[in-house]
Amino acid sequence: MVHRILMVSRGGTVSAMVRAALVTTQLELETVGDITALVQASLSTPPSMVIADIGHFGIQDLSSFDAFSLELRTIGVPALLLTPRNAAWLPEATFSQLRKPFLTQALIEAVYSLIGRSVEPSAL
Repeated sequence: MVHRILMVSRGGTVSAMVRAALVTTQLELETVGDITALVQASLSTPPSMVIADIGHFGIQDLSSFDAFSLELRTIGVPALLLTPRNAAWLPEATFSQLRKPFLTQALIEAVYSLIGRSVEPSAL
């Protein structure tokens, strides 16, 4: 079974880093530029999970995060938020979070955990 992962990001360093980290995992990564595109891509073929780089979306407080997370919840799949260091206001229990900067191994372990697979040594 191929696991399809959707990443919402406006590109840049973090997106390239995630793509490079997952290249050895045989997971299919598709990047979209905004939450609307993410929801649309999820409706046609639900992904195994979503990775959201929230730092690029101007989400700086709880109210803007609530609107964003509501959209993520409509998709109904596990989500991993890549968060800036200064995002202490984010609720911890809402979604899995990985603070930037992060190690490649931490990203791979978080992804595998959310899709319900054990990490293969070749993926690290």
